[in-house]
Amino acid sequence: LFKEALLRTYFAVSRDETRPVLTGVLLAFAPGRFEVVATDGHRLSRNVFELSGIEKEARYVLPQKAVVELLRLLGREDAQFVPQNGSVVFRIGETVLFSTLIEGEYPNYLQVIPQSFVSRAQVSREELLEALERVALVTSGVPVVEVSFGGGVLQLRVTGDLGVAEEEVAGETEGDHLKVAFNVRYLLEALRVMRDERVELGLSGELSPAKVSSSSSFEYVLMPVRLQGV
Repeated sequence: LFKEALLRTYFAVSRDETRPVLTGVLLAFAPGRFEVVATDGHRLSRNVFELSGIEKEARYVLPQKAVVELLRLLGREDAQFVPQNGSVVFRIGETVLFSTLIEGEYPNYLQVIPQSFVSRAQVSREELLEALERVALVTSGVPVVEVSFGGGVLQLRVTGDLGVAEEEVAGETEGDHLKVAFNVRYLLEALRVMRDERVELGLSGELSPAKVSSSSSFEYVLMPVRLQGV
């Protein structure tokens, strides 16, 4: 579970060195619960698991370089986590990994996770992933996809320097008919690390945070892009 949580999280860390705490992955412990979180200010990936034996809250921000090394080492063996003063030691079988921790207060990410939605859609993860990959081919820049909710389908549209591409993905939709726009890369990176057959997209408004989820333990929040002329 720990390796899966890291895989579904670390891609969302920030590359902005002016905010060091966002360049790492947050490991948050609380009684009965363990969270792995990453955000760059535009999107957020959060994994929550039940974990017994935790008596008090504690937070540690692990550098991305250490996360990459952990992913290489983690296999079937459990990892023992030993925090020290400003650093941490992971014991994986006969291997010991030492890493310093990133100092600083991690932002209150819970306040940006939407709890109610005006529109929802459930679709096949693989079908949505493949459709997004196809429409993204019409631009050589950063593709922005317009997503229209309603009528039992998600309508995708990308306008690029090579033309216009449109796709429809069948699914179950409910709520208001909305059109929002997202950075395609942000959607693709999340869909590629999910394992469930179906995903749910929840919208709380055209310019409000949206949530993509595939299970009770994983949620991904991303900010829409303002459409030109809107």
